Amino acid sequence: MRDYRNKIKFEIAKVTQDIVDSNEFKITKTVTITLDIIVNSNYYSIVFTLHLKDSIVCHVNCELGMESNSGTDHFIHCSCMGTNNKCTICNCGPRSRYHAMVKLITLNKVLEVM
Repeated sequence: MRDYRNKIKFEIAKVTQDIVDSNEFKITKTVTITLDIIVNSNYYSIVFTLHLKDSIVCHVNCELGMESNSGTDHFIHCSCMGTNNKCTICNCGPRSRYHAMVKLITLNKVLEVM
C-alpha cells in the first residue's frame, strides 16, 4: 500500500513540475503591423476636417496659397482636386479642407503576440 502511495505522490510531483515548466515557456509569435500616423512638419499640407482621425492627408506639401480656415472654395484649384471638384485621394469636395503643418508617415511596429 505504501508503494502505491509513493508512486501516486511521485506522479503528482512530476505533473506539478510539468505545469510549472510549461508556464515558464511561453510561445510567442512576432507580428509586424503598419501604422499611418499624422505628425508635425515644416510645410503645409491639405487636410480634410473629417479625415484627420483616419490619418488621411490629401495633399502633402501643397503650394497653393496658405488657407488655415475651412468652408471656402480656396482649394478648388488645388492639384489634388479632380473632376467635379472632388479630391482624387478621398473623393470629397473642397469646402471642408484647410492647410495644416502636418505630414503622413508610415511606421512599422513589431509586436510579440502570445
